[in-house]
Amino acid sequence: MILLLAAGLLLRGLYCAQTVNPGFDVNDLAGAFLNLRAQGYDESRAPAFVQRLRERIAGLPGVIEIAQAECAPLSHDRSAGDFTVSGRDDKVEIEYNHVSPEYFSVVGIPIARGRGFAQADARDDASVIIVTESTARRLWPGEDPLGKRLLRGGHQDTVIGVAKDAQVSHLSELSSPYLYFPAGPRDNVRTYVLVRFSGRFMPISKAIREAVASLDADVLST
Repeated sequence: MILLLAAGLLLRGLYCAQTVNPGFDVNDLAGAFLNLRAQGYDESRAPAFVQRLRERIAGLPGVIEIAQAECAPLSHDRSAGDFTVSGRDDKVEIEYNHVSPEYFSVVGIPIARGRGFAQADARDDASVIIVTESTARRLWPGEDPLGKRLLRGGHQDTVIGVAKDAQVSHLSELSSPYLYFPAGPRDNVRTYVLVRFSGRFMPISKAIREAVASLDADVLST
């Protein structure tokens, strides 16, 4: 009886995980994790490698668009820190992600207000952020979040956009505070490359691996 109950709960959990709408488009999305630092690349060499890789992947049949992210949706990677709303004293722990400008269109998360990141924002010293709708409601209830500021470690960032809520960090959880930073050159030493494609997954997955190996066979990708 205990085994039957456990099996039933497991099957129910698997069914929910497969049928729940996470708020982003999981279909026709492939990815590769690159830990270039582990392969001897530093912040001066990694950006050139990733740029060449992106160019090769972009030329593959069926590839629609490419993006990068510090943490892939629903991966085990997490980044979080304590932030302070400008003009207040209390701190709020917020998860965050460093993403390229193409990230929101590649994973299918709409920008509800303001704007997404531009290529000009892709700097290590950028001071702009995008928050989720639930984060905006929690930090600035009843106020316009655009132009609001968050502080962390003496650095101040300004909200330029509000993204639709999505379960990118924890499945079935939408209300946890979450924000996005623009990915800069130094973020290339450890990054996920996300690929929106058309067609079958296995051929594009193999082609992405071959593209990585053609540039450096020692670079690990998953």
